[in-house]
Amino acid sequence: MTVIDGSEAKVTAVTADSVRLADARELPSEVTVRTVGVSVPDLAARAD
Repeated sequence: MTVIDGSEAKVTAVTADSVRLADARELPSEVTVRTVGVSVPDLAARAD
């Protein structure tokens, strides 16, 4: 398993079998999972 993490790890393309990075690397991939950080709006955070 390869984990790409950090602001310097910029993905430029995801294909059926690889992930391309801004630094010209192309990493083979059978499964790609993309996650991003999100915050909950104040109203939703206060809701019960």
